[in-house]
Amino acid sequence: MDTSTSLEDGGPTAARAPADRGSKPRPSYGPSWVNVLASWMEGLPGPTWVSYGAGIAVGVLASSQQVGGNGTPAQQLLGVAYYGALPFATLALIHRLDGLASRALSAIRPMLQTDDDEFTAMRRELTIAPARPAWILLVAAFVMTIASFIIDPVGSQITGYAPLALALRTLWEGLITAIFLILIYHTIRQLRLISSTIDRVATIDLFDQAPLYAMSRLTSTTAIGLILLLLPSLFLLPTAADVSYVIISIGWYSLAVLIAGAAFILPLRGVHDRLVRAKRDLQGEVGRRLSATLVQIHDGVDARDASAMDAAHRALSTLIAERDLVNRIPTWPWSTGALTGFLSAVLLPIALFIAQRALGQFI
Repeated sequence: MDTSTSLEDGGPTAARAPADRGSKPRPSYGPSWVNVLASWMEGLPGPTWVSYGAGIAVGVLASSQQVGGNGTPAQQLLGVAYYGALPFATLALIHRLDGLASRALSAIRPMLQTDDDEFTAMRRELTIAPARPAWILLVAAFVMTIASFIIDPVGSQITGYAPLALALRTLWEGLITAIFLILIYHTIRQLRLISSTIDRVATIDLFDQAPLYAMSRLTSTTAIGLILLLLPSLFLLPTAADVSYVIISIGWYSLAVLIAGAAFILPLRGVHDRLVRAKRDLQGEVGRRLSATLVQIHDGVDARDASAMDAAHRALSTLIAERDLVNRIPTWPWSTGALTGFLSAVLLPIALFIAQRALGQFI
């Protein structure tokens, strides 16, 4: 049995997409202020990581003037570093995800029926956050920041601040919140676009899933990045915090893990379903041929036809090898490293947090 097939002929190893409903006109919009800021940083002299490093240094300096004195000295130091690095780390993650999304789109372009103009528009849509929602989120972030100061000035630790110091803190925390909100918005939008783009792929070959691994790298990096951005906040909990405060904090982290898991899995669910159907169809074909070959063997035994039995036996060995090969084909387009990295990012911090809390009881 010849199981080889191309993406064009849509043979037994290929999963077909639903009928194309026609491409919709893509909106035209300008880049958001976050994209402009990221482009400016990337355009500075020297490597991009130097620009982000310099930004983090400035952020840590600004954070050292804003972070309160709760917790142990180590926790205070971590807080200064964390809140100083957070806006630039978030900006760097957005830049990283945009690069991965662009490469993932290029990887599956041969599987898409699109011209150059549409492909350029698709790439822009994937990597550029629309300007209007970004401005709305910026305003919302400052409203949230100011509201939190007004509602709980003691908990926000702004009592006794001079007007200039209060303005600087409002500016800094509002900026952190705005960039993080835009990361969430842009990520949800980006993953939805990835999912809809995969749905446009005409056929997916069971034996050639390599182009799809670029998509799994994007979803796994998104998930791991979200976890790493929120992870340090777990270790900023005061050792003397009561149980309810710890439970609430762990609850927020658990919610972040659920969101990260959804980002890792949901965009690839459609292609997983198509691979499952293609694998099931191929398993059925192999099974029917195995049954027919066994009938031939029985007929050869009854007729005492040694040559027919020998030919049928060779066919049976080939079909069994094919069946075993098909059964081992994965139906989630993940590389082993992507899945391992995601599970490590989820489980290792939890183990470290438990160890930290346990040791805190004896120190």
